[in-house]
Amino acid sequence: MIDGCHEESWQCSDAEQEARAAAAVTDFRVRKSIKLMSESPGAELELDLIARESGLSRPHFYRLFRTQTGVTPHLYLNTLMMEQALDALVATEAPIADIGFDLGFSSQSGFTRFFAANVGMAPTEYRRAAKVLQP
Repeated sequence: MIDGCHEESWQCSDAEQEARAAAAVTDFRVRKSIKLMSESPGAELELDLIARESGLSRPHFYRLFRTQTGVTPHLYLNTLMMEQALDALVATEAPIADIGFDLGFSSQSGFTRFFAANVGMAPTEYRRAAKVLQP
């Protein structure tokens, strides 16, 4: 199951995924916000700042982003962070705390709660299961 989820998530490169997302978005301000989020996804990233840098008020940014992408900016950012977390857990031997800190979490427990809420298991369990399933 984990192996299948991982493979499905990484069927195409990050550049291809970003290109697909950008192609579906017609508003240049939303494309700019996606680019800004993709450059440094993290728990500390301020979506209000992204809205301002994209030239939009907070309410207009949230409404336009959802209309253009089908998801909220918060969900989009969480997805970017989860992709980075999953990749780091499988591709590196970095400590869980370091992966969490790199994603902007102030503690390992905060990262673990975020990860478990989105994946259904702790990062250590995911890493262990992914290693067993890798050829």
